[in-house]
Amino acid sequence: MVNSHSITDKAASKISNLSYRKIQKRISIQSTTKKQVWEKVETIKSPDTGLDGYVLQNPDTNEIVIISRGQNQILLKIMKKIFLELFLVIPIIPKENMEKHLI
Repeated sequence: MVNSHSITDKAASKISNLSYRKIQKRISIQSTTKKQVWEKVETIKSPDTGLDGYVLQNPDTNEIVIISRGQNQILLKIMKKIFLELFLVIPIIPKENMEKHLI
């Protein structure tokens, strides 16, 4: 059986991008044909792993979406800085190609 209420690619993309922002209660996504509302059900926050995210539900379709940031952005910036400092000491990658190897 095919679910006619599945999330659109546009909605999935916007929800994914919103995982890096603070979601208060709900988000609305307007497509050319309809408006989708997703309500925050739960906030995911793990200080041990750095995993942050949300559980969202569409009240019209009862679909659930789990979005996560995966890694702490501060940690990624620190790692990038360490990598750049290491590069100055141990040139592993040619300098002109270095940026494309960074996150």
